[in-house]
Amino acid sequence: MVDDKNHQENIKKVKQISKEIIKLMDLKGMEYGDVFNKIGIIAIFTRIFEKMHRFLNIEKNKIEIKTNEKIEETLKDLIAYCLLYIAKK
Repeated sequence: MVDDKNHQENIKKVKQISKEIIKLMDLKGMEYGDVFNKIGIIAIFTRIFEKMHRFLNIEKNKIEIKTNEKIEETLKDLIAYCLLYIAKK
């Protein structure tokens, strides 16, 4: 049986993270412009691959992050690219 309190807390967190991702997509969209329509769908998959590889490499090898991009930001970017792909379909 699902613990309703934990489930509701998770939903609340997901909603907040979703808002952050949308804000990030909007800000980056202004900076990059409509790059995906100019370059094509392969651009989205390239970025998804890069973000997945970064995440897996850091997690698998227990690498200490020394850049400004935290692992949570990598995952948010990954989600954003997946959403862009779905939106473009």
